[in-house]
Amino acid sequence: MGMALANPTTNHLHLSDIWISAYLTRMITSLA
Repeated sequence: MGMALANPTTNHLHLSDIWISAYLTRMITSLA
């Protein structure tokens, strides 16, 4: 049960990190 709840949360945070990284990279690229 604990693992089932922890995995989606970790996956969500991981995807958010990727999205934020991609967003920042695109912003920096458009500014450069």
